Amino acid sequence: TKYLGAKVNADIDLIDAQGNAFKLADKLGKPLILVLSYYSCDGSCSVINKDLNAQLAEVSGVTPGKDFNVLTVSFDEHDPLETLGVFKDHLKMTENMNGSWTFSTFKNKEDIKPFAEAIGFNYFWSPQDRTFFHPGAFMFLTSEGRLARVLYALNSGPKDIKLAVYDANAGNFKPNDII
Repeated sequence: TKYLGAKVNADIDLIDAQGNAFKLADKLGKPLILVLSYYSCDGSCSVINKDLNAQLAEVSGVTPGKDFNVLTVSFDEHDPLETLGVFKDHLKMTENMNGSWTFSTFKNKEDIKPFAEAIGFNYFWSPQDRTFFHPGAFMFLTSEGRLARVLYALNSGPKDIKLAVYDANAGNFKPNDII
């Protein structure tokens, strides 16, 4: 809860699925649902992104692209664009996203850890399990890039997402309002 209101580094450089560079700031200006995942994950990351995709298909009152954007970024410094493409294709995105959901990697691997730490996203690599352990969270950023809400995959619904988008749009973030 101490991270609500924290501002992300909007100048961070990212690379999209087509290999185009952009800044996080390019996705702000309206609320942003941020999902930190890794594309070579054979478990929870696809479940987390599929859950968000399914919930967004049922959200009413707010429109992807018009009222908010979605960004999935890999926190694995070894994720190449090829795994990003396979991961994205595997999700079978719903039509209502209208190009408002971007999948990307960090351009500079040294930006990953400070970015994640700034918003309280903790993860670690387990060599014996050959996997990352991390939360399955949807982080809602305000149009200025402040963390307004955190919802957890498989524990939230379309109404929760709609309310979190409204709160992010209004710039509301109160520690005791975490859903």
